[in-house]
Amino acid sequence: LLSLQKRVQHVVDSTAAVHGANVTITYSPDYYPPTVNDPELFENFSKDVASLVAEDGKLTDIEPTMGAEDFSFVAESIPSTFFLLGQGSGTSPPTSYGLHHPHFALDESVMPRGVELHVNVALRALHKLANEEA
Repeated sequence: LLSLQKRVQHVVDSTAAVHGANVTITYSPDYYPPTVNDPELFENFSKDVASLVAEDGKLTDIEPTMGAEDFSFVAESIPSTFFLLGQGSGTSPPTSYGLHHPHFALDESVMPRGVELHVNVALRALHKLANEEA
């Protein structure tokens, strides 16, 4: 984010200079940290669980997004991974709108997959804890 702010400042300063103007940019405080998966947890745990419940049996990597998420605060303190369950079947009503879009509609057909994902996470975590105590 800081490199983006520096680049924006450079472009804005250059544009203002060309036109003989002055400019000031004031950024709002960044209240949300980025949501970052713990690399070790992801590689050794979450990746396998996610592929178990994926339709095609494979984890789908996505490009990083600039979205903010409350979960970021948890992930700063506790090793975490963030799953995107996926929806957007395109059925009626359309379910391809983003979460905060006024036409967002939940594709309830993905809910059993979400339950399966979380049950598998819980069972694997309990199994790991039991083996550590033994």
